[in-house]
Amino acid sequence: MSQLKSRTQTSSRKTLIIIVVLFFFANGGLFLFVINRRSSASNLSSDNEIQDDLPMISDSDLHDNFPSDDTITFLKNQFVSLEKENNEKDNKDKSTMEQTSESETRSITPTNSNTASTRMVPMNVLGEEFYPITIATKLNENACKLLYSALRNGINFNILGYGMEKFTLSQKIDITFEEIEKVNNPNAILMFLDAYDVVVLQHAEAIISKFLKKFPGYSAVYNAEMNCHPFGVVESAKKRWGGDPYCLSQYPPSPNRFRYLNSGAFIGRQSALLDLYKKILALPQDIKDDLFDDQGMTAYVWLTQARDYLTLDYKGDLFLSLLEVQAHEFRVHKQNNPPERNEDVTATHADFWLEFNTHHNYPATLHGNGWGKWTLFSVEATLPWNWKSLDFTKASDFVWINGEKTSFNSICSKY
Repeated sequence: MSQLKSRTQTSSRKTLIIIVVLFFFANGGLFLFVINRRSSASNLSSDNEIQDDLPMISDSDLHDNFPSDDTITFLKNQFVSLEKENNEKDNKDKSTMEQTSESETRSITPTNSNTASTRMVPMNVLGEEFYPITIATKLNENACKLLYSALRNGINFNILGYGMEKFTLSQKIDITFEEIEKVNNPNAILMFLDAYDVVVLQHAEAIISKFLKKFPGYSAVYNAEMNCHPFGVVESAKKRWGGDPYCLSQYPPSPNRFRYLNSGAFIGRQSALLDLYKKILALPQDIKDDLFDDQGMTAYVWLTQARDYLTLDYKGDLFLSLLEVQAHEFRVHKQNNPPERNEDVTATHADFWLEFNTHHNYPATLHGNGWGKWTLFSVEATLPWNWKSLDFTKASDFVWINGEKTSFNSICSKY
C-alpha cells in the first residue's frame, strides 16, 4: 500500500512538473511572476481564512507583469485542485484539532494583552456608534494596505487578535463574539473586514448611508459570492447536505451571479450580530465539524434561523467579492472623469473612483477571496495611489491594536 501511495504521489508530481513546464513555454517571463507565489497559494484553504502568509507583491510587479485573465483562470484551476487536497487533509486533521475543551478553546487571549479590560473604540458616523473591526495576528503588506485604504478615507480600524501565536478558524468566531458582547449599545453598527485580502474605497459616511438606505428591513448584511462554500466545496458538508442540490434549493434566489454568503466582510447592528453569533456557538459540535469553518457556520445559521434580519449584498454596493470576477470588469474614474451621480462622487475622500461595470456601481470595499486575490492585486495596480502616503485632506493616521492607539507609520513603514 505504501509503495502504491508513493508511486501515486510521484506520478502526481510528474504531472504537475509537466503542467508547469508547458505553462512556462506558453507564458515566458510571466512564469517567474507566478511560480514564486505558487507555494503560498497551496496554503489557501477557504476563502475567508486568515491569510497571514499571503505572498507579498509590489506595485511595480503588478503594473509590468500581472497575468492576463487567461492566466488567472489557470491559477484558479490550480487553486481549486490544491483546495481539494487541503480539504481532504483538513478533514483528517480536524478531529484532532477540535478535541480541545471548550474552556481551552475560549482561552484566546495573547499573553501580552488583556481583552477582559480592553474595549474597541467606536467612531461617530452620521450619529451612529460605528466599530470598524478586523482580525490580524500579525501585520504584513496586505494588512497594511487594508489599513491604509481605510485611513485615507478617515476610518480607524480596531485590530483584534494581534500577537496571538496560534490561531484557528473556530477562534475567529470566538474573538468576534467576545468583542460584540462588550459593546453595550444594541443599536451600534459593527463592520468586519478580513485583514489580508480587502481594500476600502469609500469613507465611513458612505458605508453607513448605504447600509441604512439600500437594505431596509435588515439589521445585518453579509458579502455575497459565487462559490457555495462549504456546502458545494467541503467534502464533509457535501456528504451531509447533498452538495449543489442543497445550494440551489436552500439559498434564496439572487438577481445576479452573486448568490452565496461569504463571511469575510459584513456589517450589522450589535443586537443582530450578537443573536447570530449566539446561534452559531449553540450549534451541535458535529454540525460545526461538518460545516468546517466560520463561513459554513454563519451560512447554515442564516439559512435555518436568521433570514428575517440578515441578507446578502448581492450587488456589491458595500462588499464586492472578486471570486470569479475579472479585472477587465472594472473602470477607474479620475478627477477629469468623475461618476455621474453626486452620491458616488462624494462617497470617497480619495481622488479617484472605481466602477464595477457589470453592476454599474461603485463598491465601498473589494474582497479578494479565494483566487479572487489575483484579481484584487490586478485592480490595485490600476489605482492612482501612493499607498504609504496619508498626506491629504480628511485622512487619519492611527488604528487601535488590542485597544491601544497606534500610528500607521509605526507598524507599516517597513512594508
